[in-house]
Amino acid sequence: MKLIGQAKESFEAWLKLQEFEDMNVIYNGKVFDVVYVNMKSIKRFDKLPLSMQWGVMQDFADSVGYYMEIETYIIDGSSDARYYRVCIYGKVYEDFGQFNTRQEARTAAVEKFNELYNNRSVT
Repeated sequence: MKLIGQAKESFEAWLKLQEFEDMNVIYNGKVFDVVYVNMKSIKRFDKLPLSMQWGVMQDFADSVGYYMEIETYIIDGSSDARYYRVCIYGKVYEDFGQFNTRQEARTAAVEKFNELYNNRSVT
């Protein structure tokens, strides 16, 4: 789940300009200094858990007009039987199919965002 090309360059520039509240986050027993990670070092950002990276990437995508969402579908009313679909701009991209895990869907969303952002026409 990585940004590439112009999407990565724009994200890194955006990330350095963000002002985050000074706080620590504990995730799976590890403490992450959010301010340091997000404002001082892109390399440290890459060490965050993927779910945290997703949230920040999603905020960046929102800031440039792309709205990435993961939809959860319950199968036959069972919370144990579900799948995930990717939406960008609120439109389900049917060619993405369904994903068994939320992380698979997040990765697909970032890949589609890379494609859309890097291939957009700039006027």
